[in-house]
Amino acid sequence: MNTKSKITASILPQGRFNTGRFVAEAFSHATTAMAIVAGDLRLLECNNRFLKDFSHTGHRGNPADLERYLSKDDHWKISTLIDQSLAQGNMQLKTAELLEGEMQVQFQPLNIGEGGQFLLCFSPRSQAEQKLDEARQRLLMVVEGVSVGLVVIEADSDLIIDINNQALELFGRTREEMRGRTCQQFICQECDDNGFEALNGGLLLSGNRMLRAADGQQHPVAFSVKRSHFRGRDYFLVSITDITSQHSAEQQVSRLANYDAITGLPNRHLLLDRLQQASAWAKRMQGSVALLLLDIDNFKDFNDSLGHGSGDRLLVMLAERLKGCVRRSDTVARVDGDEFAVVLTDIGSEQQVGQVARKILACLSEPCVIDGRQYHVTASLGISSCPEDAQEPDDLIRLADTAMYRAKKAGRNQFQFYSPEMNKEVLQRLLLTNDLYQALAEEQFEVYYQPQVDMRSGSICGTEALLRWNHPTLGMIPPDQFIPLAEETGLIVELGRWVLETACRQVRQWQRSMMVPLRLAVNLSAVQFRQPDLAKQVEDVLEKTKFSAALLELELTETMLMEQVEKAQQAMEKLKKMGITLAIDDFGTGFSSLSYLKHFPIDRLKIDRSFVKELTENPADAAIVEAIIAMAGRLGHEIIAEGVEEEAQAEFLFANGCFEIQGFFFGRPLPVAEFTLKLQNQVGSFRKFGKVQPSPRTLKPIDAGI
Repeated sequence: MNTKSKITASILPQGRFNTGRFVAEAFSHATTAMAIVAGDLRLLECNNRFLKDFSHTGHRGNPADLERYLSKDDHWKISTLIDQSLAQGNMQLKTAELLEGEMQVQFQPLNIGEGGQFLLCFSPRSQAEQKLDEARQRLLMVVEGVSVGLVVIEADSDLIIDINNQALELFGRTREEMRGRTCQQFICQECDDNGFEALNGGLLLSGNRMLRAADGQQHPVAFSVKRSHFRGRDYFLVSITDITSQHSAEQQVSRLANYDAITGLPNRHLLLDRLQQASAWAKRMQGSVALLLLDIDNFKDFNDSLGHGSGDRLLVMLAERLKGCVRRSDTVARVDGDEFAVVLTDIGSEQQVGQVARKILACLSEPCVIDGRQYHVTASLGISSCPEDAQEPDDLIRLADTAMYRAKKAGRNQFQFYSPEMNKEVLQRLLLTNDLYQALAEEQFEVYYQPQVDMRSGSICGTEALLRWNHPTLGMIPPDQFIPLAEETGLIVELGRWVLETACRQVRQWQRSMMVPLRLAVNLSAVQFRQPDLAKQVEDVLEKTKFSAALLELELTETMLMEQVEKAQQAMEKLKKMGITLAIDDFGTGFSSLSYLKHFPIDRLKIDRSFVKELTENPADAAIVEAIIAMAGRLGHEIIAEGVEEEAQAEFLFANGCFEIQGFFFGRPLPVAEFTLKLQNQVGSFRKFGKVQPSPRTLKPIDAGI
C-alpha cells in the first residue's frame, strides 16, 4: 500500500493507556489498524496492524504526533471531522476517506482517561468499492454537468427522492424543499389543464408545461419521463428542459401567422379558425352567428393622397373603434387592405345584428384626426348568417362580400343583408369580368356617336363617342354594367385608349370626306385620368391619327377633379398646352366647392341630364340651370346641356343662353353607318331656334390637316 507519510515503529510508554490485559492483547493483535489519539491528535497508542500498514519512523515508548503517520490532507480531514463532532455534540461513529480513496477511517470517542480521547480504526477499501465509488463520482459529474434538469421520482408514491442542481434552478428551491413533494405541486394548472398526471398509472408523459417557480414566475418547460427499475423498485426519471426562448419564438411565429402586423387584429387565417369554431358552436347549441364584412369607402384615395403612413394610422384608429362596438366574446379581424370582419356569436335576431351594424357605421363616420387634420370616413358593410345562409367559413365570407358589394353599389355608407337573389347578380358580374378580357381582342366593342347640335344653325357641331359592348350571346350590354368592371380590373386604360384612337380616326375621316369641322368629345375615366403618362398617351393617339387637338374635347367629372386637386390641375395644364378642350361632365352633381372652379383650366360645362329632365316642371331645376348658364358666361366658359328629349326643354335652354344641346330630341347614339347618313342629311334637318340666326357655318377646313 502506498502511503503519503513514512513512519517508523515506536513503542508507546506503558501505563499511558490503563486497560485490562485481555483488552490490551486484543487491541495489540487486532487485524484492523487502530490508534488512540488525544483531542489534539497526539498519538497515545497504536496496535501492531497500524504500525504494519503505516511505515513507522518513531520508536515505541516515545510520544508521537499522528501527523507523522499521515499525509497533511488526511490529517486535516480527521481533525476537521473531530472538531465538527465536538462542536455539534454529535459523538456517533464517523467515516472519512483517506489516501485518495484507498483507505477509510472511522473514529469513536472514548470515555476513559483524562481529556477527550478517540479510537481511530483504519481499514483499506476493496477494489470493487473503489470502482463503485469512481462510477458514482463519474455519474454525479454527468448528472450535474448536463444542461437539463433531472428529477428522480418514486413510482409507488409519486414523490421526489432526488433532483440535480439544474432542476433546482428551474424550480427555484433547495433540494430539501423538493424532496418528499410531487411535481404536480409546481405545474401551472391554469395554463395546462392536463397538468402532470399521476405517474404510478404507468403513463409516461412527455410534453410542454408551464412551471411555477418559488417566486411565482412561470416558465415554459419540456417534460420527458422514463420508467426505470432498480433493486426491485420502480422509479421515474423526469428530464426538464427550459424552453423559454423556444416558447417566445413560437409565440412570435404564431403572432406573425395569425395577427395583422399593423392593427394587431386577427388576420384572415385566424378569422377562418374563429368562424369554424363559431359555426361548430352554432350547430351544437342551435344558435346563430353573424359575419359582418366591411370595406372603407374610397380608402385608396386617402392612402394615395396622404401616404401609407397616414393610411396605416387611420386603420389602427378604425380598428380600435370597431373593437369598442362589439362584445369581448366577438371577433374583430382585418381581412385584407381596408377590409375588416366582425364575428358576432350568440345573436338573438336580425334586428340585433342590424343595430350593431348601424352602431359600427356611426362610429366609423365620426371625424378622424390624422396629423392635426380631420377626415371623415364611411364604410360599406355586408352581412351573412350561420347557419341560415351558410355554415362553412369560406362560404360565409363569400356571401358577406356579395352583400357588401350590393351596399357599395347602392351608394356606400350603408349595410346590406345577404339574400339569395344577390347570387345571380354576382354570377353575372363574374362572367362579364371574365368575358371582358376577351372582348377587346375579339373586337366585340363598338363606338357609337351621338350628335351635338348648335340650335342657332340647326347643324351638328360635334359628337360624343360612346362605348358599346355587343356581347356574342348576351347582346348589347349597357355601359353602366361593364364600365365599372373595366375600371376595377384596370382594363379601362387599354379600353379608353382604344376608344380615343378609334373615334379620332373615324371623326377625322368624316372631317375630310364632308369638309366639316366636327368636334369630338371623349369621356375619361377616373383610372385613366390618374395615369401619370396620360398627356403622352393622348399625344401619341393624335399623332398616329393626325387628328387636330383643337377639335378634341376630353370630358372629366367633378369627382375626378376633387380627389387630388393639385395633381388634377397639373394633368389638365399638360393637356391644355396641347390645345385640347377640357369639359366638366355632369356638372352640378359632384358636390364640389365652386371655389376650385376658377383654378382649373376649364373650357366647357356640361349641364347634367338630371337637371334637364324636369326643367319645365320643377322650378328648382330651372333655377339651377339658369344659375349654371349665368356662371359659365361670367367665367368665360362655353355651355352644353345633355339629356334633352323634349322641344320645351330645348326652347328653355335656348332662351336662357345655352345654344348647344345633346339628347334624344336631336338624335340617339348611332353606329358609324347611321351617323354617317345623319351627317350627310343634316342640312335643314334640325330646327333652328330664335329670331336671329347666326351666319351659316363655313364648310371649310379649320386646319391644314382636314
